Amino acid sequence: MLFRLFFLALLSLVALVWWRGARVREIAVHAARRTCTRLGLQFLDDTVALIQWTPKYGGRHGLHLVRRYRFEFATDGEKRFEGFVDMIGNELHRVILSPYSEPTA
Repeated sequence: MLFRLFFLALLSLVALVWWRGARVREIAVHAARRTCTRLGLQFLDDTVALIQWTPKYGGRHGLHLVRRYRFEFATDGEKRFEGFVDMIGNELHRVILSPYSEPTA
């Protein structure tokens, strides 16, 4: 009986982490798309990929997860450049774009 209760609690925790992670990923996609649109860039593949997941403690957030997502963008649709979205908990921290060159006409 105790094992079943423990297993159910563990399964619930995994489901909660997955559900919150999916929501945070949606926020990261929106932030990357919005940044690219604002700068006149093309947000490629319409997705982000989780590349780093770190638990941290401190500041106003207390215990939280810091996630870094990677995405790709282009200026002309040919050469791909890399960008990153950093999330603290479920809040956007920053969007970082690698140096890119404007297309020549």
